[in-house]
Amino acid sequence: MTIDVFNLFEADTKKEVDKICSALTLKTSDLIYLVKLSEAKIIEFPYLHACKYLEETPENIRFTDRNIQAIKGNGVGKLSLDAKKAVNKLFQSPRFVKRTTAHMFYRIDQRYWHMFFFDLKDIAVNSNHWEYGEHIHYVSWLWPNLKCGEVWSKFCQLGKRSIGGTMHIRFEK
Repeated sequence: MTIDVFNLFEADTKKEVDKICSALTLKTSDLIYLVKLSEAKIIEFPYLHACKYLEETPENIRFTDRNIQAIKGNGVGKLSLDAKKAVNKLFQSPRFVKRTTAHMFYRIDQRYWHMFFFDLKDIAVNSNHWEYGEHIHYVSWLWPNLKCGEVWSKFCQLGKRSIGGTMHIRFEK
């Protein structure tokens, strides 16, 4: 039997989901296909789609009005101490800003739902924190005490750290 993303939508138990996630490798094209199916609103795939992109910038990396003024006021030539700090902040930003994406597929009554999410560290080829490498996170209606709207709301407010106990799925771009 070939395992694909639709097996997750057909699973009836969390134990079944665990087996599927262990065997599945999800691709970017699989997620795109799910989104397109959702947008097509066909009876065979009765799920709506919500997508959220979050960008979390650590407080010490956030650009302030003072930083902007330091750069503007510096002019051409050697950087002042404040302008140098501002420029350093600017170049550190890509390394420390955390970007997270979530895709929620849910039925209109929100009884059945499936959420896939990841940040850039999850899908990094090198220095990945998961022993099997690139991955995304998955959670669904089969998790006890989790409700679609609550999970989505918490994710939108707090990011992926708000959702524990998720499954990992291997991922290929």
